Amino acid sequence: MIGTIPKRFNYYSKLESQPHSLEAMYANGEVVTEDIRLLNSFMTSFSVMIHLCNCEFKGDLRFNHIHFEEKVLFNACVFEEKVIFQNCIFKQDVSYEKYYDDDGVNSKKTIFKKQVCFIGCTFGVEKTSEDFTPTSVHFKDVEFQGDVCFKETTFHSKVRFHNSIFTQSVDFENTVFNDLADFYYTIFESAQQFHLTDFMGITIFSNATFEKEVQFLHNKVSSTSSISFQEVEFQQALDISRANFGCTLSFFGAEINENPTELGLYESNEGKTTAYQKIRESFRIVKQTYTAEGNKIEAGKQNRNEMRIYWRELKASKGSPTTQLKWYERPISPRRQNLAILWFNGLSNRHGTSWLRGFVFTIIVAIPFFGLMSLFLRNQWVWDCSLDGAGYVIKSFLQFLNVTLWKYQPYGKEINGWAYFILFIGRLFVGYGIYQTVQAFRKFSKK
Repeated sequence: MIGTIPKRFNYYSKLESQPHSLEAMYANGEVVTEDIRLLNSFMTSFSVMIHLCNCEFKGDLRFNHIHFEEKVLFNACVFEEKVIFQNCIFKQDVSYEKYYDDDGVNSKKTIFKKQVCFIGCTFGVEKTSEDFTPTSVHFKDVEFQGDVCFKETTFHSKVRFHNSIFTQSVDFENTVFNDLADFYYTIFESAQQFHLTDFMGITIFSNATFEKEVQFLHNKVSSTSSISFQEVEFQQALDISRANFGCTLSFFGAEINENPTELGLYESNEGKTTAYQKIRESFRIVKQTYTAEGNKIEAGKQNRNEMRIYWRELKASKGSPTTQLKWYERPISPRRQNLAILWFNGLSNRHGTSWLRGFVFTIIVAIPFFGLMSLFLRNQWVWDCSLDGAGYVIKSFLQFLNVTLWKYQPYGKEINGWAYFILFIGRLFVGYGIYQTVQAFRKFSKK
């Protein structure tokens, strides 16, 4: 039956009187038009059991300094306005899950349309406590359409955000996860930062999606912590350069954008250079994780991404002032030298990952040098359009590619002067191409 929750649920503990006991709040399928306020100014134990399912709340919900001794259920509820829990303690299970009909077929999501805050709250009790009992917090299939805040909140219990959607950024500053924190199949639609967030137990982001940039900054972990990014989709940049993840990491199957365009979380007064440095360091950490696992294939891919970002970093930087360079370094500064190295490595074999590109590079760079050398020898040969003539040209070209052939006589003629100079430069590029091709062939055997 659709109705309204009686006003006795609107409770405010005034300073001049002790709070009275409110034993429970039950509702199913209700439309709540009033604000619900449970404000306990005395910060004493105030036991409340809340079982609200399939309800729609038109007003604000505010809970301050409430001790929830029993289970708290807000299953399949729709919250039109703000929901704020401040300095509350949850000692039993907390659930914001789907609501299933009696036949278990139809289900509805819990939806927060406006801001929802859990500020300074505590979920569960520490394992060292005498009254410890295992508890869990469930935000399954929940849609957060407004701002979400878990600032300075401690989770002693397991918390699961399965299949949830965060439309806006979530504030996890000084949030502590002492047990399992599970973000399985969670979608973060806005730029997300985990600043000063403690991951002291097992943290799972498996199959999660970050549609914007994400940053883990100044986090705390324990020696037994484990963080899994398995099959996570990072559609923009990932920054873990200053995350302090000195624990077990896993990136198996993760997809990280190798060419991110959104860098707002990482930029400083120095511009994009520092942002690229952080992303490059993040790729290095991911590469090191794969290397430690013996996954040479993925480690090679992350090395390629690291070099690509380094290329963009060098392009964005201004380099050292020329006055700090020696006279012979000024025409080609170290920055330009590194840019050239990265450009040639990317062009010749995609930073050690493509032998086919190395082979094609070798052929392509050889053709113009061979043609130019032949042009300087044009007075020593006669043009022959027959098949035998074409075969003779191909033979001379293949000999040009053979860098070990020192007595090279194209078209049966001895070369000297400019033709020899062009041969020398051309074979430098050919030798480089051959080396890059061999290096790419060894990408699975390199240490």
